[in-house]
Amino acid sequence: MNINFNQCFEWLLINEGGYVNNPEDTGGETNLGVTKKTYLNYCEKNNITPKDMHDLTKQDVGQFIELNIGMLSWGILCLLALIGVYLILRLILTGQGF
Repeated sequence: MNINFNQCFEWLLINEGGYVNNPEDTGGETNLGVTKKTYLNYCEKNNITPKDMHDLTKQDVGQFIELNIGMLSWGILCLLALIGVYLILRLILTGQGF
C-alpha cells in the first residue's frame, strides 16, 4: 500500500471503523466498512479461508480493498470520505453542530 492509500484508509475508518451488526442496517454484519457478504465473496474468489468478522484487521481490509475494489474505485471512495470529513469539521468549527 502506498502512503496515499494509507491516508485515505485511515480517513475511511473514522466513519467506518469497528464491528456492527445492527438488524436495521440492510448491509448486515460489517467490520471496518466491509460487509460480511462482500467479504465472504472475496474470500471464495481468492481461495482465502475467511475469518470471523470480529477478527478482521486493518491489514485484512486494506488487502481486500486493493484486490477487490481496485484503485480507481478506491480513489472515488477516498474523495467521498474527505468530503464527509470536511463537512463534519465545518459544521463543528462553525458552531452549527448537527
